[in-house]
Amino acid sequence: MAETNNGQGPSTMAQDGLYTYDSFGDKKKPNDNKFLWWCAGAHQQLLKQFPSEHTKYSGLGGVLLATFVLATLSAGYAIHTVFGNWFWTIGFALIWGLIIFNFDRFLVSTMRKYGISKRKQIWMAVPRIALALLIGVVIARPLEMKIFEKEINVKMTENLHKKIRLNDSLLALENKALMQTTETERQRLLDRKLAIEDTLHQLQTAYVQEADGTGGSRQRGIENITRLKQDAYNQARGQYGP
Repeated sequence: MAETNNGQGPSTMAQDGLYTYDSFGDKKKPNDNKFLWWCAGAHQQLLKQFPSEHTKYSGLGGVLLATFVLATLSAGYAIHTVFGNWFWTIGFALIWGLIIFNFDRFLVSTMRKYGISKRKQIWMAVPRIALALLIGVVIARPLEMKIFEKEINVKMTENLHKKIRLNDSLLALENKALMQTTETERQRLLDRKLAIEDTLHQLQTAYVQEADGTGGSRQRGIENITRLKQDAYNQARGQYGP
Protein backbone atom coordinates (compact mmCIF):
# COMPACT_ATOMS: atom_id res chain seq x y z
CA MET A 1 0.00 0.00 0.00
CA ALA A 2 1.45 3.31 -1.06
CA GLU A 3 2.11 6.07 1.44
CA THR A 4 3.53 9.57 1.28
CA ASN A 5 7.12 9.84 2.61
CA ASN A 6 7.64 13.49 3.68
CA GLY A 7 6.82 14.71 0.23
CA GLN A 8 9.63 12.69 -1.38
CA GLY A 9 7.38 10.41 -3.35
CA PRO A 10 5.63 7.12 -2.80
CA SER A 11 7.26 4.36 -0.84
CA THR A 12 6.46 0.69 -1.23
CA MET A 13 7.17 -2.33 0.88
CA ALA A 14 7.71 -5.85 -0.33
CA GLN A 15 5.33 -8.58 0.68
CA ASP A 16 7.87 -9.97 3.16
CA GLY A 17 8.03 -6.64 4.97
CA LEU A 18 11.39 -5.49 3.58
CA TYR A 19 11.87 -2.15 1.85
CA THR A 20 13.12 -2.17 -1.73
CA TYR A 21 14.70 0.57 -3.82
CA ASP A 22 11.18 1.51 -4.83
CA SER A 23 10.62 2.52 -1.20
CA PHE A 24 12.72 5.65 -1.71
CA GLY A 25 11.64 7.92 -4.47
CA ASP A 26 14.85 9.95 -4.52
CA LYS A 27 17.16 6.89 -4.65
CA LYS A 28 18.67 5.86 -7.93
CA LYS A 29 18.69 2.20 -8.75
CA PRO A 30 22.19 0.81 -8.98
CA ASN A 31 22.04 -0.23 -12.62
CA ASP A 32 25.80 0.25 -12.79
CA ASN A 33 26.26 -2.68 -10.40
CA LYS A 34 24.30 -5.20 -12.43
CA PHE A 35 27.39 -6.36 -14.30
CA LEU A 36 29.28 -6.97 -11.05
CA TRP A 37 26.28 -8.81 -9.64
CA TRP A 38 26.24 -10.98 -12.74
CA CYS A 39 29.95 -11.67 -12.31
CA ALA A 40 29.23 -12.77 -8.74
CA GLY A 41 26.53 -15.15 -9.97
CA ALA A 42 23.78 -13.41 -8.00
CA HIS A 43 20.07 -13.46 -8.80
CA GLN A 44 19.62 -9.80 -9.63
CA GLN A 45 15.86 -9.52 -9.17
CA LEU A 46 16.10 -11.18 -5.78
CA LEU A 47 19.16 -9.16 -4.78
CA LYS A 48 17.34 -5.89 -5.45
CA GLN A 49 15.10 -6.67 -2.49
CA PHE A 50 18.08 -6.75 -0.08
CA PRO A 51 20.01 -3.46 -0.28
CA SER A 52 22.37 -4.47 2.52
CA GLU A 53 23.80 -7.24 0.30
CA HIS A 54 24.51 -5.01 -2.69
CA THR A 55 27.97 -3.91 -1.57
CA LYS A 56 28.95 -7.48 -0.74
CA TYR A 57 28.03 -8.87 -4.14
CA SER A 58 29.45 -5.87 -5.97
CA GLY A 59 32.78 -6.44 -4.25
CA LEU A 60 32.60 -10.16 -4.94
CA GLY A 61 31.92 -9.50 -8.60
CA GLY A 62 34.85 -7.09 -8.71
CA VAL A 63 37.12 -9.79 -7.29
CA LEU A 64 36.00 -12.30 -9.93
CA LEU A 65 36.43 -9.69 -12.65
CA ALA A 66 39.94 -8.95 -11.40
CA THR A 67 40.66 -12.69 -11.47
CA PHE A 68 39.60 -12.78 -15.12
CA VAL A 69 41.92 -9.86 -15.94
CA LEU A 70 44.87 -11.42 -14.10
CA ALA A 71 44.27 -14.83 -15.70
CA THR A 72 44.15 -13.22 -19.14
CA LEU A 73 47.37 -11.29 -18.56
CA SER A 74 49.08 -14.35 -17.09
CA ALA A 75 48.14 -16.61 -20.00
CA GLY A 76 49.03 -13.90 -22.50
CA TYR A 77 52.50 -13.50 -21.04
CA ALA A 78 53.08 -17.25 -20.96
CA ILE A 79 51.93 -17.83 -24.56
CA HIS A 80 53.79 -14.81 -25.93
CA THR A 81 56.97 -15.93 -24.17
CA VAL A 82 56.75 -19.36 -25.83
CA PHE A 83 55.42 -18.54 -29.32
CA GLY A 84 55.91 -14.78 -29.73
CA ASN A 85 52.76 -14.51 -31.87
CA TRP A 86 50.26 -11.82 -30.86
CA PHE A 87 47.35 -13.48 -32.69
CA TRP A 88 47.68 -16.71 -30.72
CA THR A 89 48.53 -14.77 -27.57
CA ILE A 90 45.36 -12.67 -27.57
CA GLY A 91 43.08 -15.54 -28.59
CA PHE A 92 44.37 -18.03 -26.05
CA ALA A 93 44.61 -15.41 -23.29
CA LEU A 94 40.94 -14.45 -23.67
CA ILE A 95 39.81 -18.08 -23.79
CA TRP A 96 41.89 -18.97 -20.74
CA GLY A 97 40.65 -15.91 -18.85
CA LEU A 98 37.02 -16.87 -19.55
CA ILE A 99 37.66 -20.45 -18.41
CA ILE A 100 39.14 -19.26 -15.12
CA PHE A 101 36.34 -16.70 -14.73
CA ASN A 102 33.66 -19.37 -15.20
CA PHE A 103 35.40 -21.68 -12.74
CA ASP A 104 35.54 -18.92 -10.14
CA ARG A 105 31.95 -17.92 -10.82
CA PHE A 106 30.91 -21.55 -10.40
CA LEU A 107 32.76 -21.83 -7.09
CA VAL A 108 31.14 -18.70 -5.71
CA SER A 109 27.61 -19.34 -6.96
CA THR A 110 27.48 -22.95 -5.70
CA MET A 111 28.64 -22.24 -2.15
CA ARG A 112 25.66 -22.48 0.19
CA LYS A 113 25.73 -21.30 3.75
CA TYR A 114 22.16 -21.67 4.94
CA GLY A 115 19.97 -24.74 5.24
CA ILE A 116 22.81 -27.29 5.50
CA SER A 117 24.90 -28.62 8.36
CA LYS A 118 28.37 -27.37 9.24
CA ARG A 119 30.00 -30.67 8.34
CA LYS A 120 28.34 -30.71 4.93
CA GLN A 121 29.49 -27.16 4.35
CA ILE A 122 33.07 -28.25 5.04
CA TRP A 123 32.83 -31.24 2.70
CA MET A 124 31.36 -29.02 0.00
CA ALA A 125 34.11 -26.46 0.52
CA VAL A 126 37.09 -28.86 0.31
CA PRO A 127 37.02 -29.58 -3.47
CA ARG A 128 36.21 -25.95 -4.19
CA ILE A 129 39.13 -24.75 -2.07
CA ALA A 130 41.43 -27.24 -3.83
CA LEU A 131 40.23 -26.01 -7.22
CA ALA A 132 40.64 -22.40 -6.10
CA LEU A 133 44.24 -23.10 -5.00
CA LEU A 134 44.97 -24.75 -8.36
CA ILE A 135 43.54 -21.76 -10.21
CA GLY A 136 45.58 -19.42 -8.01
CA VAL A 137 48.80 -21.28 -8.80
CA VAL A 138 48.04 -21.36 -12.53
CA ILE A 139 47.39 -17.63 -12.55
CA ALA A 140 50.17 -16.60 -10.20
CA ARG A 141 53.09 -18.57 -11.65
CA PRO A 142 53.50 -16.73 -15.01
CA LEU A 143 52.89 -13.36 -13.34
CA GLU A 144 55.41 -14.21 -10.65
CA MET A 145 57.98 -15.11 -13.30
CA LYS A 146 57.34 -11.83 -15.11
CA ILE A 147 57.51 -9.71 -11.95
CA PHE A 148 60.74 -11.34 -10.78
CA GLU A 149 62.15 -11.80 -14.30
CA LYS A 150 65.29 -9.76 -13.58
CA GLU A 151 66.03 -11.58 -10.33
CA ILE A 152 65.38 -14.95 -11.99
CA ASN A 153 67.78 -14.11 -14.84
CA VAL A 154 70.46 -13.06 -12.34
CA LYS A 155 70.01 -16.29 -10.39
CA MET A 156 70.10 -18.37 -13.57
CA THR A 157 73.33 -16.62 -14.61
CA GLU A 158 74.87 -17.31 -11.21
CA ASN A 159 73.87 -20.98 -11.40
CA LEU A 160 75.29 -21.20 -14.92
CA HIS A 161 78.61 -19.73 -13.76
CA LYS A 162 78.70 -22.19 -10.86
CA LYS A 163 78.16 -25.09 -13.25
CA ILE A 164 80.88 -23.77 -15.56
CA ARG A 165 83.34 -23.44 -12.68
CA LEU A 166 82.44 -26.94 -11.47
CA ASN A 167 82.93 -28.38 -14.95
CA ASP A 168 86.26 -26.55 -15.27
CA SER A 169 87.47 -27.99 -11.97
CA LEU A 170 86.36 -31.49 -12.97
CA LEU A 171 88.09 -31.15 -16.34
CA ALA A 172 91.24 -29.90 -14.61
CA LEU A 173 91.27 -32.93 -12.30
CA GLU A 174 90.60 -35.27 -15.22
CA ASN A 175 93.36 -33.67 -17.30
CA LYS A 176 95.77 -33.88 -14.36
CA ALA A 177 95.08 -37.58 -13.90
CA LEU A 178 95.40 -38.15 -17.65
CA MET A 179 98.71 -36.26 -17.74
CA GLN A 180 100.04 -38.36 -14.87
CA THR A 181 99.02 -41.56 -16.64
CA THR A 182 100.53 -40.33 -19.90
CA GLU A 183 103.78 -39.34 -18.20
CA THR A 184 104.02 -42.74 -16.52
CA GLU A 185 103.46 -44.52 -19.83
CA ARG A 186 105.98 -42.26 -21.59
CA GLN A 187 108.62 -43.01 -18.95
CA ARG A 188 107.94 -46.76 -19.24
CA LEU A 189 108.36 -46.66 -23.02
CA LEU A 190 111.51 -44.57 -22.69
CA ASP A 191 113.04 -47.08 -20.26
CA ARG A 192 112.14 -49.94 -22.60
CA LYS A 193 113.70 -48.07 -25.54
CA LEU A 194 116.93 -47.54 -23.61
CA ALA A 195 116.99 -51.21 -22.58
CA ILE A 196 116.52 -52.33 -26.21
CA GLU A 197 119.21 -49.97 -27.43
CA ASP A 198 121.58 -51.29 -24.76
CA THR A 199 120.81 -54.89 -25.76
CA LEU A 200 121.41 -54.15 -29.45
CA HIS A 201 124.63 -52.36 -28.62
CA GLN A 202 125.87 -55.33 -26.60
CA LEU A 203 125.00 -57.80 -29.37
CA GLN A 204 126.67 -55.63 -32.00
CA THR A 205 129.79 -55.24 -29.89
CA ALA A 206 129.90 -59.00 -29.26
CA TYR A 207 129.92 -60.01 -32.93
CA VAL A 208 132.35 -57.21 -33.93
CA GLN A 209 134.80 -58.22 -31.20
CA GLU A 210 134.42 -61.84 -32.18
CA ALA A 211 135.17 -60.96 -35.78
CA ASP A 212 138.38 -59.04 -35.02
CA GLY A 213 139.47 -61.32 -32.15
CA THR A 214 139.27 -58.66 -29.42
CA GLY A 215 136.48 -60.39 -27.55
CA GLY A 216 134.53 -63.59 -27.19
CA SER A 217 136.77 -66.55 -28.06
CA ARG A 218 139.60 -64.08 -28.90
CA GLN A 219 140.39 -66.19 -31.94
CA ARG A 220 140.23 -64.20 -35.09
CA GLY A 221 138.81 -65.86 -38.12
CA ILE A 222 136.41 -68.30 -36.46
CA GLU A 223 133.64 -67.66 -38.92
CA ASN A 224 130.90 -69.81 -37.38
CA ILE A 225 130.94 -68.06 -33.98
CA THR A 226 131.06 -64.63 -35.60
CA ARG A 227 128.14 -65.48 -37.87
CA LEU A 228 126.09 -66.75 -34.94
CA LYS A 229 126.63 -63.53 -32.99
CA GLN A 230 125.89 -61.43 -36.05
CA ASP A 231 122.66 -63.38 -36.65
CA ALA A 232 121.67 -62.80 -33.02
CA TYR A 233 122.22 -59.05 -33.46
CA ASN A 234 120.30 -58.91 -36.75
CA GLN A 235 117.42 -60.90 -35.26
CA ALA A 236 117.20 -58.59 -32.24
CA ARG A 237 117.40 -55.53 -34.46
CA GLY A 238 114.65 -56.87 -36.70
CA GLN A 239 112.48 -57.63 -33.65
CA TYR A 240 112.89 -54.30 -31.86
CA GLY A 241 113.58 -52.05 -34.80
CA PRO A 242 110.94 -49.78 -36.47
